[in-house]
Amino acid sequence: MRKEAIVILASRLACGRHVWVRTTVEDRGTGISPDMRERLFEPFFTTKKPDKGTGLGLSISYRIVKDHGGELHVESEPGQWTRLHVDLPVAEDGASATSSEAEPANDL
Repeated sequence: MRKEAIVILASRLACGRHVWVRTTVEDRGTGISPDMRERLFEPFFTTKKPDKGTGLGLSISYRIVKDHGGELHVESEPGQWTRLHVDLPVAEDGASATSSEAEPANDL
């Protein structure tokens, strides 16, 4: 029996003068087929039963990452693993990475 696991990694990437932070989430589950990967970020796309999900999670995540000047990539080997990479630009000298000013987070 194969053990399933989730691995979360963070790294710093440099591309020319630009610095990025990459967060990678990897699972050792069933993987995602190429035809499913093409649709992952479509709103309301889901492989779950109707009462188990809306299919909005990845489409909303994709939009949030793009709105912050980042990229969201998926790699997968069907039957083996899936990796989601979130790449976000690091702001230079305290400047906002996007055109809008960031609001401070509320303490929970």
